[in-house]
Order: sequence, then structure tokens, then C-alpha cells
Amino acid sequence: ATSERAHAPPPPPPPHPHSTPQVRWSSDAARMLGLPNAGGSSLCSEALSFEMLARAFGARLEMTEMELRYTPGSQITDYACRVFNGCVLGVSVTRAVVHRGNGQLGGHLCDDEAYRLLSKKLAGINISTRNIQNMRWRKQVLHVWAQSRRDAGTLERQYAALPQHLRTNTVLLTSITSGVDWIYGSRYGTARD
Repeated sequence: ATSERAHAPPPPPPPHPHSTPQVRWSSDAARMLGLPNAGGSSLCSEALSFEMLARAFGARLEMTEMELRYTPGSQITDYACRVFNGCVLGVSVTRAVVHRGNGQLGGHLCDDEAYRLLSKKLAGINISTRNIQNMRWRKQVLHVWAQSRRDAGTLERQYAALPQHLRTNTVLLTSITSGVDWIYGSRYGTARD
């Protein structure tokens, strides 16, 4: 199988905990937000990733990362969804963000940073595909949230430069989040990793 690249427009902002929600979350995205994830600060970016796939491609959530089961010690996938009349995809979500220190975000992603991020994520995706026990998919999507068009371009160039064995079964989807720093935190209104 060959790898593919896709672009998607940035999503609308999420609800702030003290205001009227600005996103009408699908029931599947709301379910993701209501369940624990495997840790870290990725819950919001994962739910928004699903919401975007649901709106753009009619995705339906099959399993969250805590519902997917693997052989012990495996890397994991963030969620599984069904699109296009039954095609099951594994989806791994990451945020390509440059930290300036003291919790501040900013700066552009350099080639080496993009290459390392993509190499690490794609290697993990290949491992999770080999070790998944309770779901089968033919492809995975690596959904990368980027802070700018420049960063998205850097990610795409570095993706193309990666060895084929890393890209073999994964579609790269980059979404630009310029001005939407909340995507880089775990809950609404935070910007930390």
C-alpha cells in the first residue's frame, strides 16, 4: 500500500469550561471526552481529531485508546473509527509544537524536530498495528496538529523523506491550528504538553 497525504481546515474552538459551548460535539467525541485516556495531555486533541473526521468523512467511533487491547508492552493507537461504508482506521494523534520554555508555545518546527517526531510516531503506529488484538484495520492515520502552514509544510517534506517501511501503512493528515493554542493542552483553556 502506498502512503497518502491530506489537508484539512482548522476546526472551530472547543467549549470553555465557563462559557456556552462553541462546538456541538458529536456523541462519539463527547464519549471520548467523558472517558479516561492513557495519560498525558492529549484528550482534547484526540477528541477534536475524531470530531473533524466525523464531520469531514462521516467517521463513527469504534473504540477509544483504553478499549483497544494489545499484546503486552505494545505501543498503542489513540482510537479506532469506521469511515466510508465500513473501512476501519486506527488513528494516532500528535501535536507538532515547539515549546519556548515556562509553558510557552511558539517558534517554528525545524526539519530535525519534524523528522524525529514523525519517525517516532510512525514506528509506534507500525508496532500497534502488529500487536492489536481486538480490532483490525488496513490503514492508520497519523493526525498531526501543526501551529502554522510553515510547520505543516515542514512535516510534509520530512514525511516524504522518511524510509518507506515507516510510511508503508499510514496516511499523514495535517491540520493547521494557528491561534488555537487550547489544542495543545489536555483540557479546555490550557496550553501545556
